[in-house]
Amino acid sequence: MTSSITSLDAYQNSARKMTGPHGDIAWWMRGNGRPLLLIHGFPTCSFDWFRIWPDLCEADFNPIALDMLGFGLSDKPAYHRYDLMQQADLQVQLLGELDIENCDIVAHDYGVSVAQEML
Repeated sequence: MTSSITSLDAYQNSARKMTGPHGDIAWWMRGNGRPLLLIHGFPTCSFDWFRIWPDLCEADFNPIALDMLGFGLSDKPAYHRYDLMQQADLQVQLLGELDIENCDIVAHDYGVSVAQEML
């Protein structure tokens, strides 16, 4: 099932929540194809991927993205020391909760460092 989100409001309203060790994490998933984890950069959020999601679904991918802790719609705990390992752990937690053992990853900017920590 592909779904088209045509506005920022619709995108925000379609967010799901996962409870991480330091707060709630917003995440999205679309499609039924091969899992594709999209990891955003700094200082943005998963909305970076918004416009290409329909194309990814049509290409038989199941795009999955979360707003890392401190970004986008996810919690931003004050006085927290944000580090790459925690951000990588959140990605792994989401994949585990979705029972996904293998996936492709597309990352940019800060997200590349997070993906490297996952490896």
